Amino acid sequence: MNPHSFPIYRLRVTYTVSRRLQFSPFSGTSIYGILGRALMKVNPRAYEHVFRVEAPRSYEHYKKTPILPSPFVLKVVQEPKEMFEKGDLYVFDLVLIGQSIHYLHDVMDSLVEIENMEVGNKSKQARGEMKLSCIEFYESADRVLPLFSTSQVCLFRIPETVGKNSERLQLNFLSPVNLGKSELPKKLAFDLVTKRMLGRLELLSLFYAPDFSFEQTAVSFLEQSALQIEHLESKFESQNVVHSRIKPYYAHIGQASFQGNFEPFLPLLHLFEQLHIGSNTSAGLGEFELQLL
Repeated sequence: MNPHSFPIYRLRVTYTVSRRLQFSPFSGTSIYGILGRALMKVNPRAYEHVFRVEAPRSYEHYKKTPILPSPFVLKVVQEPKEMFEKGDLYVFDLVLIGQSIHYLHDVMDSLVEIENMEVGNKSKQARGEMKLSCIEFYESADRVLPLFSTSQVCLFRIPETVGKNSERLQLNFLSPVNLGKSELPKKLAFDLVTKRMLGRLELLSLFYAPDFSFEQTAVSFLEQSALQIEHLESKFESQNVVHSRIKPYYAHIGQASFQGNFEPFLPLLHLFEQLHIGSNTSAGLGEFELQLL
């Protein structure tokens, strides 16, 4: 398995607020619903292939998973903030996964369409407007280019981690994460994190990146190796998350530290810094930052 070849494409989108508005604290959940409505208006077919993707009935787990994970992730760049005044910038990254890049023009048209929509929380006083200022394309982890045409799009490369002791590692969750457990995690097990990453990667590669080599032997090796990683400390607090398509639910934000041999996991962890883990990743939840101690 070579996560370095997994096809993801990262855009940076900047709006300028033209009329005061208010978002939820983790505003990715707000912009998620706005983007969905805009995409449905621009091209319903693109909406069905990017935003709400039904699994084929031939899929062996169709009854359990009739709706697939969406092939994109929203990453809000700014510190959590609710109120935006006229002239403020609202910036987020949009990570497109695999074959969703075929709908890039529709996605970009949707980002323009948002200019014609009222955005913000449901109350009338909280709703405002934004004007699109810029769309840029990440050529690499530290360089962005203005995006003028799809000919500039190439793979986002995962950085190599070299020259740093990797015996201790900390995962800092920047947005609320829900790994399928409603209770507050007193001890986040590394093997649970690994299983969630591998399960998500399997689904994404199966339906959106069929050329990606997902080798079962490598999966088994990582799952077994994860059991040898020692948990050091977890510090989490509960967050009530408001999402545009589901009822409010609790997720957790904080950090967890571990000790062990992380060399086999680093490419996967770097990849999931872009893809996020847990529930509702498309809305920006489950974002974490990898820190080698």
